[in-house]
Amino acid sequence: MVEIKVSGKLNKCAHIWFAKQNTKSKLNCDVYTYYGVENVIEGSITKLQHTLITDLTEPQDEIFQKFAKNTKYEINRSDRDGVQFEVYTPNMLKNNQVLNDFVDCYLQMYKSKNIKCSSPKKMMKEYINADALEITLARYNGKVLVYHTYVRDSENVRLFHSCSDFRNCQDSAEKAIVGRANRFLHWNDMIYYKENGIRMLDWGGIQSYEEPNGIDKFKMDFGGEYKCYYNYSIERSCKAKIFAKLKKLLRH
Repeated sequence: MVEIKVSGKLNKCAHIWFAKQNTKSKLNCDVYTYYGVENVIEGSITKLQHTLITDLTEPQDEIFQKFAKNTKYEINRSDRDGVQFEVYTPNMLKNNQVLNDFVDCYLQMYKSKNIKCSSPKKMMKEYINADALEITLARYNGKVLVYHTYVRDSENVRLFHSCSDFRNCQDSAEKAIVGRANRFLHWNDMIYYKENGIRMLDWGGIQSYEEPNGIDKFKMDFGGEYKCYYNYSIERSCKAKIFAKLKKLLRH
């Protein structure tokens, strides 16, 4: 389990990942959000989450053989092309340009989609300070093509962000390189986490298993097992409960 204190505009929030059921947080916060639990507490604000899980305790060859044919080809192609894999741990990210570069890429990606997006940098720093966040990247000819971020504890890891400048590529050949590098990066993420004792990789959620969108299909090509769980938030302080009631009144 990992716990992160996040400073919100109105409340101090606790983000709790990989908790066993009914595990109480040690953090002193107003709002507690639990991610990936089997059951929820009565009175909480609850969201059902669909996702895919890769069991990293399986032999590496068996994990790879579950991938779609094209996925395996593109991973091998990136390897032959010399795409490089890099990992940045929390200690490395505290004094490193990679976090700033990731945030720039992340904001540019949403700008290219014409979607308003606030910077995740402040929250990511709080995760990094809690030793809970890592960044991996794929680099080709000195240029970073794809970033992934992960939340982790000693046995579990969950994909948090996936980011590239795919939409600003100049031609189809460049887009193909980025697409291959993304698959290459996911596979090398698995190898890295498997070698470092992680047992379970969560693909960070999908919209639908029965009617998958493009991103869902991309994730499903890696052979993960479908799973449902809950994310829920609950207000503990009087201040948080008052703010929650006011929000409900404003909605009506």
